[in-house]
Amino acid sequence: MKKLILIFLLVFFVNLAGNTQCDNGTNYYPSSVYDPVDGTWGSATTCNWAGEVIRVNVTSGDQYEFSTCDSYGGVLASYDTQLTLIDELGSLIDFNDDFTGCSGYTSYINWTANYTGTLYVHLNQYNCATNQICTQVMILRTANSSGGGGGNSNEVTVGDPNSTLQNGRVPAYGYYDYSWSASIYTATELGGVGLTIERISWNVANSNSMTLNNQEIWMAMTPDEIFNDGTMPDVGNGPWDGWKKVYDGTLDFSPGWNEIILQGLYGYDGIQNLLVKVINNHGSWASSYPEFQYTAKSNSVVYNYNDGSPPSTIGYRNSYRPNTIFGHQGGGSSLPITLMSFNAESNDNNEVIVNFSVASQINNDKFLIEKSIDAYKWEFVGELSGAGNSNTQIDYTVIDKTPFEGISYYRLTQIDYDGKSETFYPVAVNIVPDKVIGLNIIPNPAIDFINLELVYSEGEHPVNHNIKIFNSKGECVYKMFYLGELNDFSINVSKYPSGYYLVKSKSDNLEGEGKFIKK
Repeated sequence: MKKLILIFLLVFFVNLAGNTQCDNGTNYYPSSVYDPVDGTWGSATTCNWAGEVIRVNVTSGDQYEFSTCDSYGGVLASYDTQLTLIDELGSLIDFNDDFTGCSGYTSYINWTANYTGTLYVHLNQYNCATNQICTQVMILRTANSSGGGGGNSNEVTVGDPNSTLQNGRVPAYGYYDYSWSASIYTATELGGVGLTIERISWNVANSNSMTLNNQEIWMAMTPDEIFNDGTMPDVGNGPWDGWKKVYDGTLDFSPGWNEIILQGLYGYDGIQNLLVKVINNHGSWASSYPEFQYTAKSNSVVYNYNDGSPPSTIGYRNSYRPNTIFGHQGGGSSLPITLMSFNAESNDNNEVIVNFSVASQINNDKFLIEKSIDAYKWEFVGELSGAGNSNTQIDYTVIDKTPFEGISYYRLTQIDYDGKSETFYPVAVNIVPDKVIGLNIIPNPAIDFINLELVYSEGEHPVNHNIKIFNSKGECVYKMFYLGELNDFSINVSKYPSGYYLVKSKSDNLEGEGKFIKK
């Protein structure tokens, strides 16, 4: 039987000096991340309150418009709105209050994404205030039509295809238990345009095959075209930024080109040079190992290797940069499907309902739905048959009756009859565990004291209690541990600054949380 959680609504007033942005913390609504459809105005939900945050999947190079103004998107907010855009690092991207040409003191932002990932859209009433008035924030995505150079219109090939050189050290050295390597590909070689990279391929030039477990692929960007020494590039130790792990798992190498579908898209800006790092933690070696076709370029790679334990981060420079194909989104022939929407939401039974709509299909065999607790390692959820060739909109639904607790991710993969596939950006779902505590906070708003009442299900008598209070910045301002039965107690909050606070309670294996406002 589900326990009742008393949820106290967030009413948080922030007055930032200069009125240059608003920050609503992690008050996300809806719980899933919105994936805008190219060329069509839409919204994550028909009802957002001021003080909430909308999470939006964005792709580097695509243009995004955000509006509470009827001149853009056709919906007019009923109050004086403010919109703030914040990136994954918590940095301000843009802010608007009273856009010129919009009526009713409403807002509009036009922004071109400079990274691939999640954007946080904060909705507020002037002046960074909250309310409980339904407002629809309209969002329009316009996909970047530019593409890179190289063979296929959705591929960029780096390296001489007629090269007869081969070496096993880069990207992954199967002759040793452990290895690491990194290669730099210049902006000129990649076509000098932004790319959303989704695949990477290397060419095994000898006749050996090998399966390598525990492999990681990382990408970053750098102004340098060569390595200055043999140090392994990593966060904070050189002129590289934008680090992202794009693959974590097993790599199966066999003679010929080996395509790896990345587990996370990488947004390359087309200006800096691209760095690709591979960490090989396989833990064993083979005398017959793959050697990769390469085109010699001085100091374009660094690497190291060792048996028994991971090698030192001080390695070697060389010219063994492997011929590489980068597969990216955009450009070229007709897409196998036109995906209109992909959403995942939990229901009252703590099941996850996955819904998606497809406008057209070409040579489409089937759809694969997967889930992950960390967006890297994926598990099968369901499979649905495609329609082959269709120009009619078709809606699909899959129900996951055994989802992960807490925040998890769902993604969709489309597979052609010829085995080619396309994997779309994942969406997040939050499943609240069944074993919770009812948490009453009185009074709310509070001035001097709050009284906490812990409500348990019949027969439950926990004796280990941890109580914590967090401010709107996520900082813990109060914590208490109590051993013994506990039902209610008081906390002095008279010295707390005015604002919104979150109370978290853990009693044995039971958890609960509630919100209150300090006047």
